[in-house]
Amino acid sequence: MSTRHLAGQHPAVASEGPGASALQRMPPQDITAERTVLGCMILSKDAIGDAAEVLEGPSDFYRPAHATIYLAILDMYGRDEPVDPITLTAELTRSGDLDRVGGAPYLHDLVQQVPSASHVEHYATIVRERAVFRGLVDAGTRILQWGFACEGDPAEVADRAQSALLSVVDHGGDTDVLPLSQTALEGLAAIEVRSRTKGLRGLATGFTDVDSLTSGLLPGQMVIVGAGPASGRAPWPSTSPGTSPSRTPCPPCSSPWRWAARS
Repeated sequence: MSTRHLAGQHPAVASEGPGASALQRMPPQDITAERTVLGCMILSKDAIGDAAEVLEGPSDFYRPAHATIYLAILDMYGRDEPVDPITLTAELTRSGDLDRVGGAPYLHDLVQQVPSASHVEHYATIVRERAVFRGLVDAGTRILQWGFACEGDPAEVADRAQSALLSVVDHGGDTDVLPLSQTALEGLAAIEVRSRTKGLRGLATGFTDVDSLTSGLLPGQMVIVGAGPASGRAPWPSTSPGTSPSRTPCPPCSSPWRWAARS
């Protein structure tokens, strides 16, 4: 149901209150930021992985054409193929999407407007934030419909409304089940960029083998260390050079778990 139809059903919404004008506005989006993110990804291979780590998926883009270009770039990156306006044009031609995204001239325009490919994470953050705000608008519209419908148990409707809002915070408003072929490309892109990055991306633990496997301790990670009894498992987080209080503002958390041996 469109917002125009919704306003037509409820004249009070269309004529009174700040919510009336909000329903008639364009959804939150930043087309310039979307174009710049795609331009950075075409210009720089490193920018592809950096953008993929910030964005939740193609649905973060407001324009469907931009989502199509984004998926094509990730697909090429996953196959370790070079990405530039020429190769991307050929890829979109093979998939039959070139005319739908604006043709080869549009791809060249994306590259021309990039101020600096090294700032791709900042541009991608803008795109991601707008997607979250769009999710809030969508959830709010659905809650408004449920409220005017006056159907069902109010407590259940309130729980449904709360879940709709929480899903936006947790998933940026994208509650649809995505195909594995799509999410796998994004995951592979993130793994690929980490595997090609020389040196550590996070804090060093002081253990060479651990650092080589984890690329250092990265923000938001939960690292589980498994070892036998009396092997120094519990004090390791507080004594590791990379996680010492002098190196990080957040003290490490240690919670040793023990299992009884089965006979």
